[in-house]
Amino acid sequence: MLGHQHFTLSTATALLVLIPFLPEYRIRVGFVLVGVAIGSLIPDIDSKGTAIFSGNINQLDGYISRAFAHLLSPFMPAFGYFTRYFIYKPAVKLLNVTSDEYRFEEKHRGFTHSLMGVVVFVLCTGLALYPVFLYFGSMSLLIYLMAGYTAGAVLHMVQDSMTRSGIKWNQPFSSVKLKGQLRTGKDTFRPQTFLATLISLILLGIAPIRLTVFSYKGWNGLVLAGLCWLIFALISGVSISTD
Repeated sequence: MLGHQHFTLSTATALLVLIPFLPEYRIRVGFVLVGVAIGSLIPDIDSKGTAIFSGNINQLDGYISRAFAHLLSPFMPAFGYFTRYFIYKPAVKLLNVTSDEYRFEEKHRGFTHSLMGVVVFVLCTGLALYPVFLYFGSMSLLIYLMAGYTAGAVLHMVQDSMTRSGIKWNQPFSSVKLKGQLRTGKDTFRPQTFLATLISLILLGIAPIRLTVFSYKGWNGLVLAGLCWLIFALISGVSISTD
């Protein structure tokens, strides 16, 4: 999928889950959303010229509020370049030196689009930000930021799993791939329709506010978001492949 699709689909999904907590935990929800937004673009650091390097996400105004886009624009390139040159590339080289059996490749939808890659990025980024948050005495906010960052990166891979190229989630340890029928940059109707569905649910407040199925309010939006993604995966023709 394209950068604006990752950005908007991921943040819309997060909003659907987080709306019940917004009145009481505004700052924490804000840090989670920022983490999701950044994490939703991080896996594409394996390609130059992607949205996270330019920081020019203001052109996404049609999908997300201008205030949020302008707030994040200055931080996107910093996270993108830092992760690419100080985490991604060194990690791949180190892993190749220490592993004789597996080969970690610097290519698009390679290491950065794997569960192992997400774990490495989250741990290293968290450690890099630790002194900053420790200085300001806001360690709990770092946890919320990194939780959102993790969710955003995983959602990015879920979305790419619906395209024809697909994703090998456990590469290089397994060749099993999840792939669908979406064509990146060409098949826009289904992602836009799905985004409209998520936004409609957010605006109506159906899942998190009015539809109380579970005693714990967080489960309502989470379950509905999961069902929405499951339906979208089925519509996108996601299947398991080993090619």
